[in-house]
Amino acid sequence: MSEEQINEAVNTLKSSGNYTPLVSIVTTHVTEVLEIDISAQYNKKICGALIERVRSVEYGIRILLRRKSELEENFKKEDYLDNFENFTKTLINIKKFVADITQFQKFRFFKVDEVKENFLQLTKRFDTCMGILGFTIVTDQEKLKEIDNESLKDDLNEMTEFLAHIEGFQEYQEISADSIELPRISPTQLQNPNPNKNLQVNKPEPILKRILLPDNREVRCKSFLNDISQVQNTLEILLKASVTSELEPKLTNFQFARMKDDVTTYINQDRESLRWMAPEKMLDYEKENIVRYTYQCELFSFGMLLWELVFEKTPYAGKKLDDVITHVTKGEREEIAAYSSDKSEDIEIYQEFVRIIESVWAHRPEDRISPNKLFIELSNLKKKYASDKITMPLSAKKQSAI
Repeated sequence: MSEEQINEAVNTLKSSGNYTPLVSIVTTHVTEVLEIDISAQYNKKICGALIERVRSVEYGIRILLRRKSELEENFKKEDYLDNFENFTKTLINIKKFVADITQFQKFRFFKVDEVKENFLQLTKRFDTCMGILGFTIVTDQEKLKEIDNESLKDDLNEMTEFLAHIEGFQEYQEISADSIELPRISPTQLQNPNPNKNLQVNKPEPILKRILLPDNREVRCKSFLNDISQVQNTLEILLKASVTSELEPKLTNFQFARMKDDVTTYINQDRESLRWMAPEKMLDYEKENIVRYTYQCELFSFGMLLWELVFEKTPYAGKKLDDVITHVTKGEREEIAAYSSDKSEDIEIYQEFVRIIESVWAHRPEDRISPNKLFIELSNLKKKYASDKITMPLSAKKQSAI
């Protein structure tokens, strides 16, 4: 929602006394901020501090609307209207800030000090407007400030550590497209490594292997019909895809994929995936009620995948799927077997994996470990123990279930 729409709503109120458009903008943004919180993956504590404030707006607006005559009188005052307009713009800025810092694609471009500064400015502006407009719910301001500082400290420390673990991560810098020069290669520099091999003409637009002269470097080539957008789209796919030695790109099955903000669909074609599915998502099958698929669902499935890798078994092998649903939705999980080894290091690794598995398959979605914390713990595990000397699999020495 643009600033022009806010100005239009303010002008409507001034000219006709109709405050509904302006109040509707506020309630719409409150709803949208709360929806962002559901899919928030990172900086949950910072997000939570802002979400609690936004929730109080719902209560304040309800009180305001019940006092219709008082509201109408307030909006006749120029300073009250100005403050309400500033409050609306602050709410919009909070929505954008929360959306940016809770998704990796955006927050990796923030500097730590920038996040802290934006958070403090937004909370100060928001709290000031709430007080002036009479929305404030009585709270211990010192306690609130203490909670804010703790939230900032915890999330920013975790963010800093997370970014430090990402191989090759660098701070974001603006780069002009004009400053990027793509190398030009003459066809005469490309040599066919298998000149006697006939091309498979039945494969549309094949990716070809060539040797780049004079340094004899292997490259991949693809033909295009002078369509620059097609070139760009293909490059983006190939840069993100893993390509085998046979030049076959390996992409995920996107049959059930969707954008994170799109509507969740009811999936019943692949019931076997229930063995890895989060309990809240299993309700789709139990009640035929669409349950939103969130990143917490993915975390749970990742935990089941780790269990499968550690114990080298399909989850709930031999159990009927209906029994699996009942088992998991009751809070039960796969067995964690005891493990013995004459190497203390192997036992430590096993215990760390068990702890991580249990942290991601917690029953309540909000109790599951955050993606960045999970990444940090796995990175630390690799850094501490990764060695060619370790002789796993762990399942080879497992003992009785516990």
